[in-house]
Amino acid sequence: MSKEETIEAKARALHEHIFSKPEDRYAGKPWDLVNAINEFADESRMMTFKNAKIEASRQQIAKIQPTPKTFIEFGGYVGASAIAWGVILRELNNADNAVDVNVYTFELSPVNAGVARELIRLAGLEGTVHVLEGPAADSLRRLFEEGKVEKGGVDVAFFDHWEQFYLPDLQLCEDLGLFRKGSKVIADNTDFPGAPAYLEYVKSGGRQGGSYHYETESFETTSNRGPSIVEVSSVVGVQAVFSLIIINKAGGLVYQREFQPGLRKLSTNDYLVLAGTFHGVHAITRTITPKLPLSTAPTTATTPTSSNIPSTPGTPTPPTPASAFTFPNPGIPATGLESLETDKFRLTCFQTLTGTKFLLFTDPMMGNIDVVMKKVYELYADYVMKNPFYQLEMPVRCEAFDRHLAGWLRGRT
Repeated sequence: MSKEETIEAKARALHEHIFSKPEDRYAGKPWDLVNAINEFADESRMMTFKNAKIEASRQQIAKIQPTPKTFIEFGGYVGASAIAWGVILRELNNADNAVDVNVYTFELSPVNAGVARELIRLAGLEGTVHVLEGPAADSLRRLFEEGKVEKGGVDVAFFDHWEQFYLPDLQLCEDLGLFRKGSKVIADNTDFPGAPAYLEYVKSGGRQGGSYHYETESFETTSNRGPSIVEVSSVVGVQAVFSLIIINKAGGLVYQREFQPGLRKLSTNDYLVLAGTFHGVHAITRTITPKLPLSTAPTTATTPTSSNIPSTPGTPTPPTPASAFTFPNPGIPATGLESLETDKFRLTCFQTLTGTKFLLFTDPMMGNIDVVMKKVYELYADYVMKNPFYQLEMPVRCEAFDRHLAGWLRGRT
């Protein structure tokens, strides 16, 4: 019997054991059911997420603000942990059956998925906990395409499937932009059998130059099998592209789009005023030519002059010579305002030779903005300027530009 067949055989045995009891023993009693599953698992050496680990995870989940509502689980098996997550989310949201509280659990095996669905139904959580059968990555993409999980909409992700898939599936979550600042990523079995690539990734903070930054803690729990680790990573930074605005050379707004949920909405008139105001401010900054003092002004050491003779009290100080300052190079065109940074966002401006301005609003911690801006401009050139139906200086309404822009920014938003 293969390893997969052994795992499925234990799932069937659990199903037979639970449903051999009187119907009212566990019906509508999720915690009693979770305890019964874990007791059976201890006796039959079955893989489940034990109660001590559930409690350690619950304490971390309870710290998330705003209150978590969406949970994704990689590796549902018989549904024991998914039932626990469903109860925890309901308790935190003070709701017996909140329609906006959802746990999505992914299970590859049809046998295990079937057992999980029946146990979830027995617990009375079928409206909250949803079992998706098939490869986890495919199930997650389908959820995203259907709009059931959105950008920045996943509060907790739990990894408890095959360890070699922990890192690829975490990076898929990142590429889809599912996390927000404060989201938690929980992983089991990082100590044994071990997930070294995943562990190194989250403990180093995440992908170099990527959209998310993590801080990770290890929590040791104890069961009848001895000590075991639960790894909890918190998303402490989201390096995201918030919005893009394009202004024509006359200061008119021709394009505006947001890439993050939950941003404060502005009216169309507000955006028009913003575009016109920035256009004027940018024009003013292009005319500014500051004189910058040199660190060491040139002097003549051999011939005493009024500039190097010590002044006596009451004697006016002679003016500093013009050579003590540097001026902008007249051979380099003045660019005007290029960047404006606050503690909440950074505004980066790129102006083309024809006067069109691209305003990119990003997280202040985001790096490689020049790369992002270059790609945005390339997409604009390919799908807007090469569109034979587009009229210059007019509002941009090109579906291909919208689609390719959103697709490329998906991994950064």
